[in-house]
Order: sequence, then structure tokens, then C-alpha cells
Amino acid sequence: QSPKDFRNKVASSCYTLVYSLLLQSIWQIKWIHATTSNENNNALFRKAILYDIFPKSSHRCSSHNDDDDDAATSSTVIDHTFTPSTSSLWNPQHAPFEEHAFLLRMIHKQGGEEGTDNPSQGWTLRLSQGGNIHSFVGPFGESVPPQYPPDSPWMDEVWQTVSVNLESGGNRNYPYYIHQAGTYLKDDVLAGKPFYSPSLGVYCEQNVCYTAAWGQNAHVPTIHTSP
Repeated sequence: QSPKDFRNKVASSCYTLVYSLLLQSIWQIKWIHATTSNENNNALFRKAILYDIFPKSSHRCSSHNDDDDDAATSSTVIDHTFTPSTSSLWNPQHAPFEEHAFLLRMIHKQGGEEGTDNPSQGWTLRLSQGGNIHSFVGPFGESVPPQYPPDSPWMDEVWQTVSVNLESGGNRNYPYYIHQAGTYLKDDVLAGKPFYSPSLGVYCEQNVCYTAAWGQNAHVPTIHTSP
């Protein structure tokens, strides 16, 4: 094999390698673009659906409200990453379940005079998967009970919507109560594994969050079927 043929083969191999790497890079860029596009589209879809369900928040709740002198110095942070709410004296037996219930938290800081923070008007709010409030901490401390009932960790003693079917709910053995938060741990299948109402969508912007969830029958087992 002559030196010229050898150089041609080396050059050809290099061209092939560069071409392969280029195709791989293009594929990765397309995959990243498609993933990002899908995430953006999903967010826009959730926004459209939730905006269609709920009315717009009052402009007086906005941090850009021109009528509020403190609005310019107030801020709200929305965090989707779970951290234990150590300031709340939860029942140690149920405290590990908070991570499974957690959806997001909103941390509000209210501005005071000359741009200083005013802790007396700040608060931290935590929402569960069902969109219900499972923790609300202000200057007064935690406002939600410590979750001592053995069969309802963040299922009952929370801020939530409850719907009762009066026609089917008259059966004392099989009540028909839809809980926004989730299902009591009265069935052996749920022992040590709470079933929180699944989140169907959440969209947050500025200092507002919209959520939708599939509320569950609080009492299981049951003879009732979903309508």
C-alpha cells in the first residue's frame, strides 16, 4: 500500500467520523427542540384548559397592582421542589407522607417601609396533589392541624372541597363523600400507602396557581361507582 493510498483511507475515515458526529449532533438538537416544544405546548394546553375552568384572579391580588403602595416591594416565589416543612409540628407517624402529598409551595414576602421585609405579613402555602391546602404558615405559625387521626394523613384535616351525594350517602356502611384531598386509609390495600387525589393539571404565573384534580371517594371499599 502506497503512502498516498494510506493517506486517502485515513482522510476517508476522518470524513466518515465527522459526518457521523455531525448527524448525531443534529439528532440531539432536534430531540432537545422537540422535547422543549412539547413541554411548552403542554404548559400552554394546561393554561388554556385551566383558564377555561376558573375565572381570572382579581387584579387586587396581583403584585403589579397600582392601587397598592406595597405591591412594588412584595414578591411571591412558587417552588415545585419538595422540602420538609420542619416548622410544622406534624404527627411523626405521618410526616413521611407529606412528600407524596406535596404538589407545590408558594412563599410570599410583603414589603414594608423603605423596601424592608415585613415578616408580619409574609406566609408560606403548600398545596397537595389534589390542589387542596395542606399547610399554611404565617406569623401565627402553622394553621393546619398536626394530622393525628391514624387513617387520614392530609386527607381530612386540611383545607379542601368535599362533595356529598345525598342520595347514595345515606348508607352508613358505604358513605359517598368525594374528598378533594384523597382516600382514607381504611382499606388494607392503602395501609402505609396513602392515595392522594391525582393532579390533572397545574399552571402558575406570577403569584397565582391554577390546579385541577380527580377527587376521590374518601371511604373505601365502596359499593358506589364513578358517575
